[in-house]
Amino acid sequence: MDLSSRSAGRLLLVLTVLPVLPQVIGSIFNIWYNTQIIIPALPTQGLHERFHDTVVVYNVVIYPLVAGLWIFLVFSMRKSLQRLMEGRAVEESALIRLRRRAIHLPWLGSALAGLGWFLCIPVFLGSLFQTGEILSPSLSFHLIISFFVSAVIALTHSFFLIELGSHRLLFPIVFAQARADQTPGAHALNLRGRGLLWILSAGACPIGSLLLLIFAPVFSTRTPPGWLCLLGWWESPLVCVPG
Repeated sequence: MDLSSRSAGRLLLVLTVLPVLPQVIGSIFNIWYNTQIIIPALPTQGLHERFHDTVVVYNVVIYPLVAGLWIFLVFSMRKSLQRLMEGRAVEESALIRLRRRAIHLPWLGSALAGLGWFLCIPVFLGSLFQTGEILSPSLSFHLIISFFVSAVIALTHSFFLIELGSHRLLFPIVFAQARADQTPGAHALNLRGRGLLWILSAGACPIGSLLLLIFAPVFSTRTPPGWLCLLGWWESPLVCVPG
């Protein structure tokens, strides 16, 4: 395969946008859960306004920072990757760093996705408590569940998509003359760990969240959406493809 005419920037751009879809899926669940459970349970107009304001500020401030860090981590590989694609020599230390980054990219993407989602829990709870109005334990519990389930869905799907993209796009270039499992200091997820992540993301979290709705009085007359139980359908091939 002739790589000399290909751009490392375009290849890395593809890897950069791969986690977007998992974040959209996590956001769909989060928006649905908040509109059906959290917002109707807010007892006062002041809490409604504070919740809305917190959503706006958080999305404007935190997510661009997380996205910027992800772009930096991906494009930090550009120089060495371009040299390899052009058939030029790369220093051994730089090549090892590039190989480690290629292997660890799913971990890094998932960690940033988790950071963006899990940070919602203290930020939103703290913002609502600062109003001085009383929040019921049930409301606080469901707010935590909303962000926790969204986080797990987003970060696990991000892991699988980034891993698949790395294996398809990066590994043929970075490991053309080496084995990935012999890279010093690199830690790839094995098949067992991949299966556990899939069970957590596609089974435990969606089904568990549906069961928890039993304890939400405002939801007692509504029908839970079936699409929550279908998250594992499109994810299954992603779990098994990388070796």
